[in-house]
Amino acid sequence: ENDNAPQITISSVSDVISEDAKPGAVIAFINIVDRDSGDNGETVCQVQERIPFRLISSFTNYYTLELNGSLDREQTPKYNITIIAADKGSPSLSTMKTICVEISDIN
Repeated sequence: ENDNAPQITISSVSDVISEDAKPGAVIAFINIVDRDSGDNGETVCQVQERIPFRLISSFTNYYTLELNGSLDREQTPKYNITIIAADKGSPSLSTMKTICVEISDIN
């Protein structure tokens, strides 16, 4: 039975990043745990918005949130990055967490 939603743990969050940061800069480490077994315990994780950040799977249920583009503080001074974890159960259960990252000015 699929009675547990995935749990998202976020650690080592950089809540400020320089607008001249290079793609690949790590913003946070993310771990997803689902206490169910079988498909009910298998999870997928993604970021919700179309933003210059991406999730990279490093190990099973472990991800890094990385910069995946260029930043312009004048255009977008901060990002609210929503991370969604969903299990493969039927019906699927999901959890969301949001990280706020401010962009620091270099000009």
